Amino acid sequence: MRVKDLATKYGISRETVSKRLRRQAISPRKVGLGGQQIKEAARLYAQGDSLMTIGKKLSVSAQTVRSRLIDAGVEMRSSYEHLLSANKTSSNHRDSGSLGC
Repeated sequence: MRVKDLATKYGISRETVSKRLRRQAISPRKVGLGGQQIKEAARLYAQGDSLMTIGKKLSVSAQTVRSRLIDAGVEMRSSYEHLLSANKTSSNHRDSGSLGC
């Protein structure tokens, strides 16, 4: 059960749930992605997919994808870098077309 769900069930804050779990030496699990999924996310990210797109494909949030990629040592690009590379690719396709001369 998620910390959020426990907090709701018992009418206490998520912080209180987390503190009580830590006192009992229960560590929270990493959310959402296993080893193979992290490798797939890294591959998709390297080919230019956005965190949101990867999250949708893997049924997790973009923030979860970001956190797991950072944990795996993947360097994050700027928020708009994937758009710039996509525009450059489509621009190259338009520029390389024949003018029919």
